[in-house]
Amino acid sequence: MSCKAALLIGLLVCGGAVSAAKSELLRYQTIVAPDGVPLNVVEAGSPDAPGILLIHGVGQSYASWDRQLHSDLVSSFHLVAFDLRGHGGSGKPWLATSYNQSCIWADDVAAVMAATALTSPVMVVWSYGGTIGMDYVRCRGIANLSGIVFAASRSGLYPNSELNPRIPAASEKLKSADVAKNIQGAVEFTSFLTAERLPSDIEASVTATNLMYPPYARKANDGPKILPDGSFYKNNEDQIPSLSLPLFFMLGEKDAFSSAQAAELAIKARFPKADLKTYRGAGHWLFFDAADAFNRDLRNFTLRTIKSKK
Repeated sequence: MSCKAALLIGLLVCGGAVSAAKSELLRYQTIVAPDGVPLNVVEAGSPDAPGILLIHGVGQSYASWDRQLHSDLVSSFHLVAFDLRGHGGSGKPWLATSYNQSCIWADDVAAVMAATALTSPVMVVWSYGGTIGMDYVRCRGIANLSGIVFAASRSGLYPNSELNPRIPAASEKLKSADVAKNIQGAVEFTSFLTAERLPSDIEASVTATNLMYPPYARKANDGPKILPDGSFYKNNEDQIPSLSLPLFFMLGEKDAFSSAQAAELAIKARFPKADLKTYRGAGHWLFFDAADAFNRDLRNFTLRTIKSKK
């Protein structure tokens, strides 16, 4: 057996063990998106509590939010996470039109909210998850949201800067038809998520999850999104005036995907009334690196947002 084959088997075994240990503490269901794609949905906390919707980043899953789903947040809030289409335990449709249509992603979010009875939740988006959140805003509006937390997520609202040059190369390997390159790309991509190297069991699980997002889906989701009228858009800067609700931008000081300092300047210029915090010592996966501080800030923001709507 080759080293790479052994690595893949090890990743899958270790990754399964990590999630199985805590799975019984969560509530799982499979719902069907309007176009028939099954979506894996996970809940924690009382359905009667104020809602928080968690949307993960590219190549990941609901398990990205493990340190929130298994925290004291569940004593006060109804937490809902799901695997984006093409990711994790959700369906992986073949056609490019199942990924490159903006409002399909918005429909997925709306379906998850309806199935879990989330009313006016705070939506928390991480990295590429912000693009999905903005698809929802673009296609569905903000009437059924209390606020949005952008966790290390530009969401197409301001330009990127100082991307680690090794990240695009890892992303290209993940889109290759060569499985060995997929594995190498997954290992490399995982290494960029946190400021310090992950514990081996979590590193294995996250790397395996990257491999669950197939190359054809990555390619289909790579270009500009298409709107129902057939027009394209490349970013979400045109949606800035519509974001008239409480916003919280959270940044990781050591984010390999974007300069926190440049992001701070861009956010202050575009969203002067928004909350903004940079987590010292944290990387791109800041709610893992700085889980306690993140959870505390998310709790306070959500409680304050709920009060402001009353």
